[in-house]
Amino acid sequence: MAIAGVKLASDGGFVTNCFPARYRFGRTSSEASGAWVLAHEDEQKRRFKAVLCAKHRTYSQIKEQRKNSELEAPKLATDKLDDSSKKVDTSVDILDKHFLMKHCCIDDPSDLCSLNISSRQLTDANEDDLLLFKNVAYINAGENFLPFEVFRQFYSVRELEVPLNGLRSLKISHTDFTNLE
Repeated sequence: MAIAGVKLASDGGFVTNCFPARYRFGRTSSEASGAWVLAHEDEQKRRFKAVLCAKHRTYSQIKEQRKNSELEAPKLATDKLDDSSKKVDTSVDILDKHFLMKHCCIDDPSDLCSLNISSRQLTDANEDDLLLFKNVAYINAGENFLPFEVFRQFYSVRELEVPLNGLRSLKISHTDFTNLE
């Protein structure tokens, strides 16, 4: 098989002269890398700096910390048994920014697009906090005690499920839910 312009001789191999093509035709520095490579390198640098910048502990400090944790471990086990019988739940179930971010495991309110808060026994909501969740398109809020007016704050909602909420005498305007299907 003959290729025009290329002669295979015994003095050198064809493969070693042309491959890999990226070294011959493009730059190999990090400037020519893809975005994912740069992101990976930045993450590796960040982790390396975190290790270097962490406070150094001596062997005696580590040993003392382990000793203290071993001494405290049996106390915690007995305390948990005693506290479980005395513990009374006094938390108020309110639909707000902190509850939604913790429940949905998100860092940014704009990341939330689907919300399932059914059977959470929520009774009240902070409407100012709900304005931060701009991308919520689906809400399932069944079996709660939330008033219907709370859901008006989610202005991008397309589907809203509120079964068994005990809703009565609803007053809905055509401007309340413009995207509702």
